[in-house]
Amino acid sequence: VVLPKSHKYMIVMTVPMDYEETMYTPTAMVASGGMAYSRMHLLAGSVAEFIRGLGYSAIPSGNDIGMNVPIAIQAGLGHLGRHGRLITWEHGPLVRFMKIFTDLPLPQSPQAPGGIIEFCETCKKCARHCPPGALPMGERTWEGHDSCNASGAIKWYTDAGKCLDYWNELGSACSICFRVCSFTKKPGVLHDIVKWFIRNTTLLNGFFVWTDDLLGYGKIGDTERFWES
Repeated sequence: VVLPKSHKYMIVMTVPMDYEETMYTPTAMVASGGMAYSRMHLLAGSVAEFIRGLGYSAIPSGNDIGMNVPIAIQAGLGHLGRHGRLITWEHGPLVRFMKIFTDLPLPQSPQAPGGIIEFCETCKKCARHCPPGALPMGERTWEGHDSCNASGAIKWYTDAGKCLDYWNELGSACSICFRVCSFTKKPGVLHDIVKWFIRNTTLLNGFFVWTDDLLGYGKIGDTERFWES
């Protein structure tokens, strides 16, 4: 693939993952990530073809060519969470990304509203529930664990070796950090109110983490009941 120097712009889009299905991870019945990947390639190709129809050039991309999470942050879609995944205000971490390189002139998007990183500093729920202990409990750092990490950015670095070993042990995808994340919620007015507070103050973050655990959010679903229903 040749990327012309004229491709100075990038369109980044997300495809949401199914909430209900994600609640059954890490069982083999979860295919929400794979379904999102299937949809995202169709969407990226369709939008790229539409741009070509306007007379511009466009190159669609899934997980290749560039790192999706930092690109999505630059596009204003969200912020990087403790679990190393992008968290959006609309769907939490339950999204997959695609991007399109193009010479179609576009205005730069503003950054997503703040508050997510500050909440993650208090929450630590993903780290507490990570079976192999691949997610850090401490503060953000500039250095990664090993060659699996690209050091040089201040963030929470995932121990990718531990994560991969646990995936291999399971024999299927894990995604527990997606399931237990405090931002993984169904759409609702009450959750919108909570997110408003998270965006505007850190004073209630500890209370929201406590109530999240109290109300049982993030617990694995009953697979037998799923098949019966």
